[in-house]
Amino acid sequence: MTKSITSCRATKKCFNCFVFLFILLTWIFPTCGFSKEMDPPRYGKNAFYSFPVGTVAFLPGIIDEADAKEFIQFCILPESGAYQLQKQVEYWFVVNHHLPRETGTFSYIGVSALSFLDRNVKKLDQPVSMFRNAGWSRLDDANFSNNNERRVGSEISPRDFFAFHKETKNLFDQDRQLGHPWHGNFTKTHSSFSERTYWDLGSILYGDLSTYGFDNEIFQNACTRVDGKLLRFQFTSKKNSNNPLIFRLNGTNRTGSYLKLFSPDHYNDFYRTFSLTYTED
Repeated sequence: MTKSITSCRATKKCFNCFVFLFILLTWIFPTCGFSKEMDPPRYGKNAFYSFPVGTVAFLPGIIDEADAKEFIQFCILPESGAYQLQKQVEYWFVVNHHLPRETGTFSYIGVSALSFLDRNVKKLDQPVSMFRNAGWSRLDDANFSNNNERRVGSEISPRDFFAFHKETKNLFDQDRQLGHPWHGNFTKTHSSFSERTYWDLGSILYGDLSTYGFDNEIFQNACTRVDGKLLRFQFTSKKNSNNPLIFRLNGTNRTGSYLKLFSPDHYNDFYRTFSLTYTED
């Protein structure tokens, strides 16, 4: 009996040590909000830019642009997958544009995000939001960009937004449909409009959401919001770039987002998709 009690105490002591060690490691190495298996968090811009060009990372704990530009901690996302993030007001991401052989060359990334809203949200005044950063141009409009960032709202629905990009073949018709000129040239000879079909996420609205990593019971028939982002950039040779290629997703009243990033023919055929679910814990 004494031997049995002693063994039990030893086992309990080992278990307590394990719990303490687990808590300690969790405190030292935060999970970055993900519950699915992922690459552990890393630190430093130099480390991030050592990953292959096109690598995408989530920036934990960041809720504004100024902090995102000075990020220290990052969590690498694989090329595709479904993940859970803890709910917060904003989510910031960074894409590796370090490619020394192309230093100074301009390219762009398109970010198309379809977000599912809380069930208590029944209607949005602006179900589609379109963003374009600085440096874009249009031959027909000298004031198209004015070298400033532009955010343009739209009264069209997500379904319309996807259909217009899938079916419309004329740039000026697209301007009229969207309600604002949005697509433009990221170089003198290349326009984002030529790759407009990549913006179509309509299949998600009509398909089985579980195939994209979402729970049909939670997300089916939820109000949706589309965020389209045109991000022009220059490849860099610096591993501590002060101008990282960052973007944000709004987390307010969202339960999840399907995120698609692409830059066909200009960024080594860059294409990534992520299914993100936002949880309270």
